[in-house]
Amino acid sequence: MALFTWNEKFCVGIETIDDQHKHFLNLLNNLNDEIQRKNSDETLQTAINSIFNYGMFHFRAEEKILSSCGYPEIEHQRQEHSFFVKQVKEMEASYQAGNLTRLGSVVSFLREWFINHIMIEDKKYAAFISFCSPSERLFAEVG
Repeated sequence: MALFTWNEKFCVGIETIDDQHKHFLNLLNNLNDEIQRKNSDETLQTAINSIFNYGMFHFRAEEKILSSCGYPEIEHQRQEHSFFVKQVKEMEASYQAGNLTRLGSVVSFLREWFINHIMIEDKKYAAFISFCSPSERLFAEVG
């Protein structure tokens, strides 16, 4: 059962980023499903690794766009992203220690953090980026 259902109000207006946000939340849903089914260690580890790796990919892509457009609060975004990465690493350590109860609560926390991050922090840059030239955004998205 999906822990999270995408809503268009989460869109930031940059198709690439919106698609990445949707995929990332699907990965969180997948991890939650794996925990609920009490699947194998390997399956859960793969789901955690997917969140970590995709998060790193997404954060780099997002920060590249923000940098190319001269977003003044990019350092705050980086700090927020670092915090998320730290939480995923702690989730993995909790899992490695055999604490599945904690793992479930961390997934809920990550979901809430991600939604709040999109609705507050990412919406801030969405307004700023709308003034960024299309060529700057396109270069950052594909470059």
